[in-house]
Amino acid sequence: MLNFGTIFRYKEKYYVYLVQTEELTFAARIHDIETTKDLVKSRDRKSKNPNNFTYEQPMYSFVVLTTDKFKDHCAHYGKPELSVPETQKENQFELIKELNKLDLENLKHEITEDKAVNPLLKETMSSLFHKKS
Repeated sequence: MLNFGTIFRYKEKYYVYLVQTEELTFAARIHDIETTKDLVKSRDRKSKNPNNFTYEQPMYSFVVLTTDKFKDHCAHYGKPELSVPETQKENQFELIKELNKLDLENLKHEITEDKAVNPLLKETMSSLFHKKS
């Protein structure tokens, strides 16, 4: 069963399950360490210039993980909609493990506070975890 923070593999890629709405599955894509380093470096470099508005760009909507096996990988929720046929959802996901407590809290916080996040995801997460957006 998928819960917020469940890491799963789908079509040879790793994801963190976020939430399910009536028609959409939201998941954060887990990137490898090199891609994560590039994203962090780009975000840090561009955020020095206030005219770049990095906080409003979905490209920089990610959390660097500390969970074993995925330490220093990022969970990117900038484009969190995962298209999976309804009939294949549970059968296609290979469950791997759960995020650790620190990563769960960081991901909840970042999604509910991020200005670039998908509005439906933000609203669903805020109502689910009783936080105001």
